[in-house]
Amino acid sequence: MKKATIPHILKLSTPLMLANAIVPILGLLNLMIVGHLANAAALAAIALGASVFDFLFNVCNFLRMSTTGLVAQAIHTPEKIRLIIVRGIMLALLIGSVLIALRVPISQGIILLVKTSPQASQQMLAYFNINIWSAPAELCLFVITGWLVALKKTRQALYLVLLLLVVAAPLGWWLVYGM
Repeated sequence: MKKATIPHILKLSTPLMLANAIVPILGLLNLMIVGHLANAAALAAIALGASVFDFLFNVCNFLRMSTTGLVAQAIHTPEKIRLIIVRGIMLALLIGSVLIALRVPISQGIILLVKTSPQASQQMLAYFNINIWSAPAELCLFVITGWLVALKKTRQALYLVLLLLVVAAPLGWWLVYGM
């Protein structure tokens, strides 16, 4: 086993640090887009909704971490790696589907917990009910990222997050202003 050097560690970790910095940028872009609507309730709804999704998805971060660990342990057995990835994606799809199925009680619980104006609550519900459909894909992305990290392909993980940003930012702008 090779001894880890600081340059080697930086080569692996720098793309991951950049990828982790890009994820909040997407939330900021959403806030910037909605902030230009001159509607304080919409801005509050996006901020609240983004916080809810950050919480929900961070609870499911075990998908990324466990995939990384299991794939790293099975690094010399491609068949085991395939099985780990398939199981991880199936679990991500299952959890995402459960979140979608429970979207009404989850969103009602959020409204009860967070006291805000009726208009902001209504817009947050709309934001939540649209974005919850991304849960299966987002959770599958956790599995894929964990797999790439285990294979020391952190640059590809960064490219994946950049692709998400490049697609989501113009799509968000188009949905708000074009639709």
